[in-house]
Amino acid sequence: MVDSDHARDNATRRSCHCVLALICGVVIHWKMQQQKCISIHSTESEIPGGFAATKEGQNLQNMFMFLPVPNTICRPLPIYCDSQPAIDSVIANTVTSRVKKIAIPIMYLHNLVNDGTISLRKIGTKLNLADSGTKPNPAPTHFDHFDQAIGVRFDPPTDLEHYKQTPP
Repeated sequence: MVDSDHARDNATRRSCHCVLALICGVVIHWKMQQQKCISIHSTESEIPGGFAATKEGQNLQNMFMFLPVPNTICRPLPIYCDSQPAIDSVIANTVTSRVKKIAIPIMYLHNLVNDGTISLRKIGTKLNLADSGTKPNPAPTHFDHFDQAIGVRFDPPTDLEHYKQTPP
């Protein structure tokens, strides 16, 4: 799961992204990082976050090659993002003047999507556990995300796709 904010740092106006790697719904890796360049709009801050999540996911995929787990668990690697414009930019491989400075991550992610190595999936903000790593949330939301991250519970609404992914 990945989430990015847009110009959250008031001193530098740089964006931050938070990457969470989950196995069976439990967080095994957490990373928050300030981005090196200033983003003009939110889509431009989401794509470097997706790029960072993909790099971390590929490291985990390489580790799984040496473990006795089925290859289908991590292929294609699902990257959950709450920004539909960022997902659309990567899938369509569109590099416009608005996102020209992040053309290389867009092309890289597009090639991985076409190869079937990763799969970009939309997730609602309320279900995105990385959301609490990029912005202040109300205490109930924060503690709900924390409980889900450590594996205490996973309770998405029954009408969402993620409800079907709940372990039995």
